[in-house]
Parts: sequence; C-alpha cells; structure tokens
Amino acid sequence: MTRAHFITFAFSATVSAAAFAAHADADAPPAAATPDIVISATRNPTPAREVASSITVIDREEIEQKRLPTVADYLREVPGVSVASNGGPGQTTRVFLRGADSDHTLVLVDGVAVNDPSDVGDAYDFAYLTPDNIERIEVLRGPQSTLYGSNAIGGVISITTRQGEGKPGVQGFAEGGSYDTYKAGIGSSGATDRFNYSVEGTRFRTGGFSTFDHFLGGQGSDPVADDTLSGRASAKLADNLSVNVAGRYTNGVANYDDFGANADNKTADHQWSGRASGDLALFDGVWKQELGVSDMRNLRNTINDGFVTEYDGSRQKADWVNNVKLAPNNTGTLGFELQRESFDGTGSPETSMDTRSAFAQDQLSFGDAFFATIGGRVDNFSTFGTTATYRVAPAYLIKDTGTKLKASYGTGFKAPSLFQLNAPIYGNARLQPEKSRGWDAGFEQSFWGDRLSFGSTYFRNDIRDLIDFDFATFRYLNVGRAQTHGLENFILLRPWTDTMLRADYTYLRTEDEATHSELLRRPQNTLNLTLDQRFLEGKGDAQFIVRSVSGREDIDFNFSPTIVKPYTTLNVNASYQLVPEARIYGRIDNLLDKRYEEIYGYGQPGLTFMVGVKGGL
Repeated sequence: MTRAHFITFAFSATVSAAAFAAHADADAPPAAATPDIVISATRNPTPAREVASSITVIDREEIEQKRLPTVADYLREVPGVSVASNGGPGQTTRVFLRGADSDHTLVLVDGVAVNDPSDVGDAYDFAYLTPDNIERIEVLRGPQSTLYGSNAIGGVISITTRQGEGKPGVQGFAEGGSYDTYKAGIGSSGATDRFNYSVEGTRFRTGGFSTFDHFLGGQGSDPVADDTLSGRASAKLADNLSVNVAGRYTNGVANYDDFGANADNKTADHQWSGRASGDLALFDGVWKQELGVSDMRNLRNTINDGFVTEYDGSRQKADWVNNVKLAPNNTGTLGFELQRESFDGTGSPETSMDTRSAFAQDQLSFGDAFFATIGGRVDNFSTFGTTATYRVAPAYLIKDTGTKLKASYGTGFKAPSLFQLNAPIYGNARLQPEKSRGWDAGFEQSFWGDRLSFGSTYFRNDIRDLIDFDFATFRYLNVGRAQTHGLENFILLRPWTDTMLRADYTYLRTEDEATHSELLRRPQNTLNLTLDQRFLEGKGDAQFIVRSVSGREDIDFNFSPTIVKPYTTLNVNASYQLVPEARIYGRIDNLLDKRYEEIYGYGQPGLTFMVGVKGGL
C-alpha cells in the first residue's frame, strides 16, 4: 500500500468513525451558529452554504488567535494550497493553488490586484505580506477567470483589511523572539453612525539566518527589515450612498544568498496598493452598483554581486459592477473594467498593455435547496486580441441529512506578462494566453448540530499553451501543457464548546505533459492537524498544529532533478487575557526542531519562539 493510499484510507476510516459517533449521539443539543458569508466567489455577499465553489475563509478571530508572522503562514494550513519559500521572512515566497503555477493565482488586497507586472510571469511574492490590520482572507480555488480575468487559473486569494467598529480608540502590540526578532505596531479604529475607519502601522526587524541552508554550507545570517502602513475608511453620505477608500504601503529590505552559495545580496521592495470606490443602491436595494478606481505599484531594487537592477511595475484600473435583484430567487451581475499595466526595468524598454473587459453572471436558487451560478466574460487586450471564458457552478442542499453536493466547471486564462512579450532578445510579441479547463465535484456533510462536519472534493485542471523559455530559439514560446488533479478533504469536530479538532488532507498529482514529470515544488501529500482549546471561561486559548508534507520534485545546484525531503512540524501557540485592555501571547514554531526545506538549498528556521502583548484603549 502506497503512502497516498494509506493516508486516504486513514482519512476515510476517521470520517466513518466520526459519522458513526455522531449518529449515536444525534440528540445532543445543537451548537449555536450563524451562517458564514463569502464575497469573492460571486462578487456579491452570499451565504457559504449556497456557494458551490471550494473556498476557505480565514477570519479575524483566527488571525488574532494564531498571530502568525505572514499571510503565507496562514495559507500553508489551507487545503489545496502549497507554499514554497527561499528561507524565512522577507525571502521570495510563492503560492500554488491546486498545483497550478504561482502566476496562476490572482491576489487581491481590498479589491486591488497586486500581482507584480514587473515579475517575469506576473506572479505575486508573499515575502512581505503580513496579517496586520487584515480582517479576512478568502481562498477561492479553481478557475475563476469569468469574474476576475487573467491570472486566476488556479484560483483567487482575496484579502480584506479591517473595518472600524465601536468607540474610536488606540491599539498596539509588541513582540520579540528568536534570531533577534522584534515587531511592534500601533493603530486606531472606530465607527460612528456615518463613518468608520481603521489604520495601523507596523515595524518588523530580524537578524535572520543564512537562507542558503547551513547544512549545505550556509554561513552568517541574512537580516530583514519591513515597515507597513495600512488603512481603510468608509463614509455614508446618504442612506443609499457610501464612499470607501483603502490603501497599503510596504517598504521591505532583505539580504539573501545565491542559489547554492553564500553571498551578500540585497533586495529592496516598495509596494503600494490603493482603491477608492462608491456604492449606490437604487429602487429599494434592487439595483446595487459599485464604481471603483485602483492603483498599485511595485518598485524593486536588487544588488547582486555588486550589480544593481531596478524593476518598476504598475497597474491602474477602473471598474463598474452592478448587482440586480431580477427576482426573489435570481440575482444578475454585470461588470465592466478598464486596465493598464506598465513595466520598466534595467535593460528593458518601458512597455504597457491595455485591457477592456466585460462579464455577466446569474445566481439562481430554487426551493432553498438548489443553487447555481452561471457566468461568462470577454477580455480584449491591446497586444494579442480577445479571450472569452465561462463558468457554471451548481450546489444542492439536502437539509434533512445535512448534506451539500457541489460541482463546478470553468475555463481560465493567463495573459503573457509584459516581460515575456517585450524583453530584449527573449521577448516574443506573438505570445498567446495560457488557457485552462477545470472542474471539481464533491460533498460536505454535517451532523450533531454542525458540531461534526466533513467533506471531500475532487478537482482537475488541464492547462495548455503554457509559456516557457525555449533554449533552441532563446525566446519565450507557447510550448507547454500540464495537468493537475487531486482530492481536498477535511473533517471538523467540536465535541465540547471550548474544543475544536480539525484535519485537512490534500492529495495532489501534477504532470508536465511534455516531459511526463511532476511539476516542481508541489508536494503530493499535505496533512494539517489542529487542536484548538479554550480555557478559564474563554480568557485563555491554546493551539497545537501538526503539518506533514511529503517530498516534492525540485532541481539542484546543477539544475538536475532532485527531491526535497518530506517533513513534519509541530507548532504551538497560546494567549491569555490579563485584563480587558491587554492580552499576552506566545508562539513556538517547529517545536521538534526539524531540519526541512520548501525549496532545495534554502533552509527553513529551526525551533523558534515569539512572545508579545497586545492592548488597547
């Protein structure tokens, strides 16, 4: 029996045993619950139970409880997500959804697409994205180009900053720990009947460690510095009209090593994203519309062996989204977008690309049991013409048994980056978009007043016309094809009010159809086990998180195939409410002090700790 078969069998046995136990105590009192609302799946607030898409929500409570250093650390615990980092904080960090490339994931911060137009593939680097002032992270998996256009072949990660509430006040925190690390932040938030705001500034410093794995000869340390300012405000100008602004600025500096060697390289990133929008409701809320404009810029400077390079990528966008209640069980969405991307870099000419887009969607429901979303989109690019995509996603609820059946089928695309189109020597102005067809099908089951729930989803994505560098012509060409498929499974048990146990297991297979080899840096098996325990009438809480990741394909220092070894880590965090105004917390990562890598040659931290205090007035 292979390891994958064993894990699948063990997971199925656990689900079956839990289901039997739930039926045996079906008369237990139900736990209080409120329906979760998701936004990114339909671009319209929708109860999660009515959504067929595979989506995971990381809310403010979880963010506050775990106090993890980066958003990527939260994503590591999400089904269907793989993360690969060149070391610790501040180092290049890529995210793969369902095995698709990292540039097949669209990342939004307050509705602003922050994928970097100056990146070779227009991917997003999670190196400096911290959870400070973040309210919610939605991880939407599967092709989503119908609503979001390019880069959404694997899915969308939508991040929303906090909305002010309650009496205006000041909050702050300070923490410190291993590797001479410290972090501090101060912010303010509040709300009145017509206005709310939230703003926070943070400073992070660490002496770091050698990003070149010290077991392979890495020496010294690679320090990192990161300053972030984030804010959001909304004003209600009338009962049916409001305006909103949000912005985030990050200034990060990191030392890093070469691939397979110690070096004194340095990179500096200046990242900005901002959005202003207006919401208008007409005809007693039947027609709701949002008109917005956004801007992002990423300016990177790199010093490598004394050679300085600069990359400057920016994106401006205007969008108008309309949600119309066509009938009590029917909501239509119609949207229009105008976008310009620009890139300028050392040795490359300044280039830009314009995109005009229109999309439509219909949300249907029948008898509070059947729900479906159907949509289509057309994108017209100034560089290579027009691309059309579509998607359908039905869900069916069986209330008597607590069962949800769901499925989706859609197409996606990824536009060539400005570098791939226009780089001197390597660029190819005739490149066409990468295209995909993807589908999934699964179920979710709950018992015991939602105290026990579990589910499984099978997914598959076929991607063609992948853009790759062709060494025969020394240019980028549409030459690749790939397939990814697998299973996302979860089980959640709340045996008592203050106890929660969760298991998430992802089985993933990928194939480069040209070489018949696995895609790099995507593990076949990922298992996360979480125990969440509250105590002392909710004043204290503790979490134990076990993460087990199988080996993954990679390349060594000679660019030959190799395997990054499997690993299992244990992380522990706890907090306690000292007084109503202050809470202390602590975290130990990699408690077993395991040596492991996510990318060959780049080590991850050993046992580390962090302690801190958070309070407000």
